[in-house]
Amino acid sequence: MKLHFAWVVVLSYYAGIVYAQLKCKDGAKQDIDWGVFYVLPGEQKAYAVSNTAADNWANDKANLTQDDGVLGGLLKPFYDAKDTYNIIAYNDFPPNFRQPSKCSSPAKGLLGYTDNNGWWLTHSIDKWPDMTGTKYEPPPAGGAGLIVCISLPIASMEQWALAINYQDPVVYYFKSVANAATSIANRKELNALTIPAQPVYTPYVKMVIIENIGGAKVHLFGMLPQGNQDIYSSYMAPVMKQSLIAWTKPTATEQLIASKCSTVYKVENVKPDSTITVKDVQIKRDQDTARWVISKKKGANAVVCITAGDRTKSSLEKGAGAACIEQQKLHELFFAIAPAKLLEACSTSG
Repeated sequence: MKLHFAWVVVLSYYAGIVYAQLKCKDGAKQDIDWGVFYVLPGEQKAYAVSNTAADNWANDKANLTQDDGVLGGLLKPFYDAKDTYNIIAYNDFPPNFRQPSKCSSPAKGLLGYTDNNGWWLTHSIDKWPDMTGTKYEPPPAGGAGLIVCISLPIASMEQWALAINYQDPVVYYFKSVANAATSIANRKELNALTIPAQPVYTPYVKMVIIENIGGAKVHLFGMLPQGNQDIYSSYMAPVMKQSLIAWTKPTATEQLIASKCSTVYKVENVKPDSTITVKDVQIKRDQDTARWVISKKKGANAVVCITAGDRTKSSLEKGAGAACIEQQKLHELFFAIAPAKLLEACSTSG
């Protein structure tokens, strides 16, 4: 496993502890088990859906700038009391850097907790958040993107860390509270994300299924660069035994790998020249930082996955991963974003 720490990593130890359980927040500033926030292009707002109202996108856009909002409600308490928090943050384009790492996984996220349950944000936003700052700063207005918050029980965090480690993330900030049995330093798999990576031998993939605080299943996938395969068609689809629809990005010089239809479980691209519609907002591929895949078929086991990795040949040389929420109503919302007319037809050979 290659080591992809950011160039500056902070590890601090403090004695203070807050005995409050942390959870994700919805637009009404209430605790939720999970929330999905589709950031809208040119705005610091997002359309939101959560476990408390999964049937449709909320009527009101979630304001990402509020200190006590869906993001500020998680991060402002950290900035106000850093000495009480365990934090691991990773991003291939860390804050205050000129350019992204060219050889690392595009996985982005952060885990936060004090002495018990906590939250995990997985997202697609470059250079955010700056954990060395002194106050909450929202993602800047720019392209569209995806932010998913999952409330995690402490019992699930080591399995979470095991899968994230297989995504080969760039860890740019971490902090462990001192003298606590649940601190990062005292939890083997969490601590493994903060130290030089150990050698890993085949298989170079990992999948775990964890439950969030509310009991919803979350499938976590990781594939190290040594795997050198398309994580979607070679691993995720056959493991979940589902055909998938993928919204990933080509580059200026590289097309997407063609839709894969010759296998039992297919992976079909949303055409990169498509314009998707999230509720009533149209988003083009070149506006969107998000990557996601969804089940091809509706049903109780259907998933929505925020992913790290594109279906391009150069991406096969990097780590990749996904977090998939098994939730039928959420899936139906994303299914409407990617109707059949936007899918790339399979070639006769593939």
